[in-house]
Amino acid sequence: MYSVVVDDKVLDIHYKRHTEYSYLVYLGNMFIGQIFHPSKEWDLVSANSTEIGSISTICGFRTRYDATEMLLRLNKLGRERE
Repeated sequence: MYSVVVDDKVLDIHYKRHTEYSYLVYLGNMFIGQIFHPSKEWDLVSANSTEIGSISTICGFRTRYDATEMLLRLNKLGRERE
């Protein structure tokens, strides 16, 4: 399990299966986005507006962790811890 420090609180990252190929990603109880695994690569959609645009879809991550790390960066949330 991975955790992130946000405002001096340690919050766990949780994945909830949404469909056969997608997961909802939560940091604590806060929804941060959705990741997809339709083929060999992982794709993501951020739940919040980012500098890239109102809905950020980014494709081509090698692992689920890599996609999650980018979601955290897009939402400007904390620093990862294992």
